Amino acid sequence: MGRTFINQLIGGLVALWLTMTPAPPGAQAQPATPAAQPVITAVMFRGNAARTGEQPGPGPTGEPVLRWQFKTDGRVDSTPAVTDGIVYVGSDDGSVYAIDADTAEERWRFTTGGEVNSSPAVANGRVYVGSADGSFYALHASSGEVHWRFETAGAITSSPAVVGELVYFSTFDGVLFALDAERGSERWHYRVGQQVQASPAVSQDTVYIGSNDGVLWAFDAATGDEHWHYQTSGGLISSPALVADTVYIGGGGNEGDLLNAVDAGTGALRWSFEPAGALISSPAIAGDRIYIFGGHAVLFAIEAASGLELWRTGFGDEGEGDEHEHGPLYHASPVVTDRTVYVGAERFIYAVDAESGEEQWRFQAGGDMSSSPAVVGGVVYIGSSDGSLYAVGSESS
Repeated sequence: MGRTFINQLIGGLVALWLTMTPAPPGAQAQPATPAAQPVITAVMFRGNAARTGEQPGPGPTGEPVLRWQFKTDGRVDSTPAVTDGIVYVGSDDGSVYAIDADTAEERWRFTTGGEVNSSPAVANGRVYVGSADGSFYALHASSGEVHWRFETAGAITSSPAVVGELVYFSTFDGVLFALDAERGSERWHYRVGQQVQASPAVSQDTVYIGSNDGVLWAFDAATGDEHWHYQTSGGLISSPALVADTVYIGGGGNEGDLLNAVDAGTGALRWSFEPAGALISSPAIAGDRIYIFGGHAVLFAIEAASGLELWRTGFGDEGEGDEHEHGPLYHASPVVTDRTVYVGAERFIYAVDAESGEEQWRFQAGGDMSSSPAVVGGVVYIGSSDGSLYAVGSESS
């Protein structure tokens, strides 16, 4: 036997003897070192760079209770990012806010030159966010001070994804950018179409984005080289979601919008699902199920492998919504925890059982819900057209 093995064996026997030997009289027992506790975060639009809509959870248990309401001076379409006890969100009043998750105290605000529909991404101690003024900002998360600013030629409604040392976002005039996350210098850009409202989904080596002219694109994440593009028959407004070897994206139908499942490596269409209504919300995916909100306020659960419908749940017409030729148009995208799907529809936030589609509860706000929720630590955070950010918990949370 080698000397290393013998030393390891002796060390193990000594450690075992020490644990079995009682402490001498009067000795103080040493407390066990506590295990490191994970930090619960929801740090970017759709919960992660792959845009799957998965949230850390848990959500509220029991009947919903308003914990607090934070008022801004414009509607809140931006989806909040929650990390380390702070909620970061944008507003149409042109500001980015940092809000204490427990007390609703404003920690700081940073005012841009335009509306902030973009949802912040928090990484590396910084808040990355775009503005309708055409600027993309990296702000210090602790103070809101500008770390760097990058100027573009188009308004930015797209929400950034931060992966490794790069941050990705698109502009309304159709350009996809990759910037150095530390310095703000451009690594590459690509003009993908006439207009882009969607946010990119990113794996370790590929970036996916849809454009309003109906094209789904795949690019090399490091170089910006095009891998493939897939032409649908209609516009793509929702953001793609990436799971394993498949990209899921809503939109692109002849008569009604479709949920498309596209091979992530080749760009070949695998299947399409038509819900008979507009699909401008982004899909949420957990396990073998896809959840998509569209049509006339209907939430669908779809089998990821086949595209078959598993259930649907309608929410009625409690509010007025944005008018569309086929009925109200719903902007909010669903999110999912391990057991519950959350979605905003008109003036309500709904919690739905992910397995059965049964409504668990609803909470009414003062305006339409066009923001997507963030669900962290027993609380749902969501923005509204009444200019407020709501924190909805339960009596036990």
